[in-house]
Amino acid sequence: KTGFMFNWYASATKKFSPDELQTIGNNMEKFDFYCKKHHIKLYIVLIPHPLFLYREKDANITANVKDNAEQIYKHVTEKHPNINIYYTKKILINEKKKNIIYYKTDHHITDMGQYSLYQYLINILKRDFSDIKTTPLSDFNISKNKLVRFEFHRKFEPGAEYNWFGLDKKAKLLDTEYLYLDYKYNNDITIKKVEDNAHYTHHNPKGKYKLLLIGDSYIESLSYFLNTSFYNIEKYRATQMGLNNPHREYDMEIPPYYSIIETYKPDAIIIVQSGYTRFLNMYQQDNEGDK
Repeated sequence: KTGFMFNWYASATKKFSPDELQTIGNNMEKFDFYCKKHHIKLYIVLIPHPLFLYREKDANITANVKDNAEQIYKHVTEKHPNINIYYTKKILINEKKKNIIYYKTDHHITDMGQYSLYQYLINILKRDFSDIKTTPLSDFNISKNKLVRFEFHRKFEPGAEYNWFGLDKKAKLLDTEYLYLDYKYNNDITIKKVEDNAHYTHHNPKGKYKLLLIGDSYIESLSYFLNTSFYNIEKYRATQMGLNNPHREYDMEIPPYYSIIETYKPDAIIIVQSGYTRFLNMYQQDNEGDK
């Protein structure tokens, strides 16, 4: 009906209780304290559910329904102002005026949307790393395709929601052309799979800083922009079933990453999440997290 296929409506609109918000804020505070103790800059990035950027296209979404990322952002910025947390909805709304920012047959962000997020994040990082470089759009080859590309393997496909519903691959929903960006100097960057499809390293000798990137599937395409600016990236897709190292009880449980962090010694850690309930389980209750 609307031309967009979005799933996970219930999880995107779950209202957190005051106790849950307090837990999330305290968890982020614990990790921020740990990072500061180890001289690491921490940035937490919230990705809005596409329903809230295409609100006018879905009659089931009313002005009274709030994205639960807004709850987290408001609570953390008020109660924990020292934490670098960013809600990216406004950035994507801006880009939406010029380009399609979410796929019509998938809940992920298009390359143009990801590039706008990349620019936004690098500008934020420049406050702490003044000499980090933003890769200009002119350094990317631009192509068009009616299929979706968001996964680690960089292959084109109809899209997650499209596949879930088992639709015909010739359906009209696949008539939309998306712009794709591919770095012109990819030969300079070495990308290696470490474990299954969940842990990859990106090495770019032209960069200067080391990044630890932890998150869900939204980090996949984003990492192919970030790797043009960083010397090294260790990318952990925490929600991927194949990620066994570090061993965790919960997707976003943080203490199991401590040994990795202290060995790798990143300059910065970026956490990217669209599944906000995962922040509830960053720390188990008996783990203080401030070692």
